[in-house]
Amino acid sequence: MLAVLLFGGIMIRKFIETDKQIFIDMCMDFYSGEGVDHSIPIEYASTTFDKLLKSSPFCEAYLYEDNGIVYGYVLLSFTYSNESGGDVVWIEELYTAPTARGRGIASSLLKYVLDCYKHYSRFRLEVTENNQGAIRLYERNGFKQLNYLQMEILKQKGRFKRPFILLNCFFESQCNCCSFIENTVYIYFRIMKYSAVFYN
Repeated sequence: MLAVLLFGGIMIRKFIETDKQIFIDMCMDFYSGEGVDHSIPIEYASTTFDKLLKSSPFCEAYLYEDNGIVYGYVLLSFTYSNESGGDVVWIEELYTAPTARGRGIASSLLKYVLDCYKHYSRFRLEVTENNQGAIRLYERNGFKQLNYLQMEILKQKGRFKRPFILLNCFFESQCNCCSFIENTVYIYFRIMKYSAVFYN
């Protein structure tokens, strides 16, 4: 679906080519806020936008527009899960401009996604522990906290990025997982306090 008119001049739609700078600005603001645990290079936002315009099967995004002014967006990615028995929607980013918060924009974007992809088996997202407003929003819409720890190996431009969180910082025990491997690769674990899931 390319666009849906909610009421008045309010619209939720896909990004188009002329929205690139708007997306990049919002994305960088999102990653500079308290709702995430690290920033990203601006090049990542630019690359993501280019993939969106090319109709990548791995990602999709929608913006919230009110009379020609964009106030927020939601970015999705897609996977398959044997555990849930079907396709999965990951809600990667849900952003509302600071001047427009409290107007139900994030809620409208989230409900739009849940409706558009209701045939998917599961919706997943990550949220930091201190982002209590977002946690309440997700819980109101049916998300529940998981008991899993989030773990990753982050590869950047042909190299694995040096760890910024060490496993033994959390478990206070000896751990070889964060050692330097073959002088080229760091393996690390990124632990998010909250990971939420919604099942259809």
